[in-house]
This record gives sequence, structure tokens and C-alpha cells, in this order.
Amino acid sequence: MMQKKKLQKAAAVFLSLCLVGGLAACSGFPGKSQSSSDASGSASGDQQAVVSSDASADSSVAYQVNAVEGINTLMTNYYNAYANGDISTLASLATPISQKEQQYISLVSQLVDHYDNITVYSKPGMESGSYIISVSMDMYFTGISTPAPGIETFYVRTSDDGNYYIDNLYSWFNLSSQENPTDSSVLAFLQDYENSADMQAVFAEVQTSYNEALNSDSALNTMMTSTLPDAVNNWSQSGQVPDLSSDTSSSSTDASTDESSTDQGAQTDTSSQDTSTDASSTDISSTDSSTDSSSESTYTTDYVPEGTQVYLESAINARASMSDTANATLLYPGTTVTVVQSYQEGWTKVTWDGGSGYIKTDLLK
Repeated sequence: MMQKKKLQKAAAVFLSLCLVGGLAACSGFPGKSQSSSDASGSASGDQQAVVSSDASADSSVAYQVNAVEGINTLMTNYYNAYANGDISTLASLATPISQKEQQYISLVSQLVDHYDNITVYSKPGMESGSYIISVSMDMYFTGISTPAPGIETFYVRTSDDGNYYIDNLYSWFNLSSQENPTDSSVLAFLQDYENSADMQAVFAEVQTSYNEALNSDSALNTMMTSTLPDAVNNWSQSGQVPDLSSDTSSSSTDASTDESSTDQGAQTDTSSQDTSTDASSTDISSTDSSTDSSSESTYTTDYVPEGTQVYLESAINARASMSDTANATLLYPGTTVTVVQSYQEGWTKVTWDGGSGYIKTDLLK
């Protein structure tokens, strides 16, 4: 289900599934998505927030909250269009948007009702008129009352006509898929930004809220740990966007019967006991029933060499410890993980942009 590939390390912030918060977008604000002519945020009136390139090249400066009105408007319009699956409006706000990402948006917008409580954390970018921002929000799914808190990072620039736009080369999607080339200096800047102490505190706060939300609502837990990842896997494997409008649960059962059946016990554990970030249902890339919860007590000499980079072709859980019931972070297809060390217990410690955790060793081969 997965193959090893050498890829440039991406500098995306992808907290749990919600950072897949790029996953969905917001239609819950008053009114419909705006047309391309009035959807982008204007930089006029915000020039006091623009800094020189010398001053902006420091990602350690303190963030500001909702400080640039044009960017606030840009992100509200972006999430409105994302939830509506409005590709033409999104293309006026973020560029480039690949065909693959357009399919992804079409998939997720079927499940998301709207976004609310959008908050923009901003720091100056690498050149005058640019910003690096993280946007926290509440993601509401159709038919589920409890929102999933999330946060996503963007690089925003100012166009020649004075409007703000998202440089989508540095979206989590492109950084994961590597469809379009990126600038290594910008990647390094993004990495420094996400590693800064103040932003790490923001990310941790959102992660805690996300965990609490999943703990409090079984329907949301099922959406985030089964329905949504299964739908993404189904799309990733087939290349076709499934129709989720009539029965979203069908995508869960269609994703991959082999994988879901091998981890059935872990799914039960998550819904009834494990109220962590994500349920075990996303260990679905396993095709060997011996890799379920019994692997905790199974010792093996299998290992993956230190430093190996593995490109994930299926969604998978990275656990906080070597246990099927430990808190989990859901990693999506396209994520590249780097092996730190394999253990005889059958687990391998890995790192990725934004975190580290343990994955069953046989899933990395």
C-alpha cells in the first residue's frame, strides 16, 4: 500500500486531521461565495502592516491576531468557497490549484457544512507585502452539531493590483503531494515559523481542543476517524471522486475492505475507550491481520533503516507511544515520514513536518 520515495521535506503545518483543515472550508458565514471580482482581500488600507524585507525575514517575531483586515477577508472568502466546492472562486484567491487538489476539494466539500470562528495569526513574510499566517477555525460537518477545531498555515502575498492572495505552492496539499516546485528558502522560513515557541503554543491549544471535541461527540469521532479518511483513501486509490451526498457512510465501507477488516478491533477500542486525536481505523493500510492490537506483545526483528523516508500512499495513524490505544495523529496520503528507529516490539518511530510518533513497522515496508 505504500512505497518508499525520496522527497524533499515539506514545511507544512498539519495538525492532526483538522489541518487537513485544508480539507474543508467555510460556507457557514452569512451569504454565498463572492465572485472572483470581489472575493480577494485588498491590501489598500493595510499598508501600515507591511514591513520591509529586512525586518520581515525573521519568523521569530511575535504573531498578531486578526491584524490585517484584507487578509481576514481573504480567508473568510477562501473557506466559504472551499466548503461550497467553488473552484473558480478559490482559483481567484489561491494559486496554483492543481487538478488533483480540485478533486480533493470536491470530495471534502460534500461532507463539510461550514467553518466558523476563523482567527488569523500573522507574521511578516520574507518580502514586503507578504505574510505567513495560521488560521484556526471550527469545522462543522453536515448533520453533526459539534465542530472540529483545526488550524492551517498559508503564505500570503500581495499582487500587482494590491490584493492579497494565497501562494498555494506552500499549501499543505502541495507540500504533501509535491506536484509543483517550491523555493527552499521559503520552506526553511515556514519551518522556522512553525517551530517558533509562540506558534507551537497555538498549535498545541488547537490540538487539545480537537481532542476534546472528538472525546465529546461520537458522531464527530466517527467522521474524523472513519468516514472522512476512508473517503479520502477511496479517492486516492481509485482516482475518482465518490458521491457522498446520499450516504456518506458508504464511503467508509467502500474504501478498502481488506484494511478496515484487519483493524476492526482497534476501531472498537477507539469509539468506546480511546478518546484520542484520531481512532485506529486509519491503520487501514495494513493487509495482514497480525498487525492489529496483538502486535503490542509480538516481538519481531523486522526494521526499517534509520533515515529512510517513506511516502504514505494511504492514511495511517502515528501513535504517541507503542500501543494501539495511544493517542494518535492521522497522517494522510502524500505525507512523507522519516524513520528514527525501529523497535523489536514491531513499532518504528518516525518524524514528519509538525510532529513525531510511532507506526507499526510492517506498514512502512
